[in-house]
Amino acid sequence: MRRLALLSLAAVLAGCSPQEPLVPPSEPTAQPSAITEAPAALPENKFSTLADAYGKVLDNPGSFEFNKTDRFQPTGTFSYALAEVTGDDSPELLVKEDAKDYYAPVTVFSQPEGQALFNTREVLIWGAGSAGGGRADIATSGSGNGLYQYTGQSVSDVWDSEHFVVSEGKIVPGKGKSKVPFSSRFDSEHLPVTWIPTTDRQPLEQLRAGSVMPPQQPAPGAAAAAVVEKCGTVGEKAVFTGTTQTSCKFAKAVALAAMGKAGSFAVQVASPVTGQNYDMSCSEVGGDMVCTGGNSATVIIRPAGPGDAQASAYEYAFEGTVVVKGPSEVDNGYGVPNGERSDSEYLILVLDAPQVVTAPKAGSTATKSISAIGLGKKEYISSWLPDTSGPWRQYVGKRIRLHANSNSMYFQSDASLPMGMPRIGSKDNYEVEVLN
Repeated sequence: MRRLALLSLAAVLAGCSPQEPLVPPSEPTAQPSAITEAPAALPENKFSTLADAYGKVLDNPGSFEFNKTDRFQPTGTFSYALAEVTGDDSPELLVKEDAKDYYAPVTVFSQPEGQALFNTREVLIWGAGSAGGGRADIATSGSGNGLYQYTGQSVSDVWDSEHFVVSEGKIVPGKGKSKVPFSSRFDSEHLPVTWIPTTDRQPLEQLRAGSVMPPQQPAPGAAAAAVVEKCGTVGEKAVFTGTTQTSCKFAKAVALAAMGKAGSFAVQVASPVTGQNYDMSCSEVGGDMVCTGGNSATVIIRPAGPGDAQASAYEYAFEGTVVVKGPSEVDNGYGVPNGERSDSEYLILVLDAPQVVTAPKAGSTATKSISAIGLGKKEYISSWLPDTSGPWRQYVGKRIRLHANSNSMYFQSDASLPMGMPRIGSKDNYEVEVLN
């Protein structure tokens, strides 16, 4: 079947005018004027009805029935895309119920000419789990014939591909299965899906106006060309900077804030480098999540693959959970030393197991077994002191792996909180990995 062409309604009308060809006007005469008939009503754009039907779906997508995936955790939002799936030169509506974790289900809506709207009970899957390394992606067909389901593991550079078609209102297997390299899974026949939040109806308005834009394939290597620096992983995601102005510390903070989100969204991120908050706008582009904003910052987030994890360049790796404690919980039973107010907050990394570390103390060094590390604090002593907790608050309640060197930490040498544990400055040299 032929692919959908970019159709301009204005161009069609210009080429199909029902009027006679223009001729030079004759001299006016005294004949009485005749009542001219109104031009015949133009036929309704065939896609207008389709746009109306799809718009009603997006008004309440949760009212339609379709299968859910195992361990599905919905966010309460939906995303969509338009793509030719059935080869009838009318686009189908792909609707994804967004997931916090694990795979999001994708159902297909279609309204064949002269028939009722339907959606498939069967679904394809898209997304990733926070544990286990499983991944799923979808490609539309450049020839307008079906969809491709990709599945694989974060550590594998070869994924499974299976072709599906919509037949008799169901998603059924099509041309079979194959193995594809992860890095080249998209080409002229296998096009990436760009998911759009249901609040953005611009694609439907384009459809209503008579314009159908087929999915566009990004130039080969475009995403790779945008990468400036590899920053390692956050959870099961690989993180990259896209501009020289972006630090890996900030990129990882953005990736953490974007974790579990889908479609287009905005996040506010505290920079571990400057301590300031920055607004970042994120959207899905060809399987990547791309976030831009801040001071010319660009962050690229994609499913982690082989070689994405960085070898540690640090002496220590501390694993534990970040918690917030009050003054009486970090004074070692001695009472607050400086009248610290009870609403002061101390962000602490509680280690999974004690570790022996060496760090500076009062101009020398000390070696101790530790079970916690002070990360930052918001403290009141007669007045509020500078808040150093900002960059760490995004990790509260999470298990992390903190990479640090001896000179990144220091042991307490004065009467201040938290007592009995080394501290790490918010702008010191460290790296954070989110474990779960």
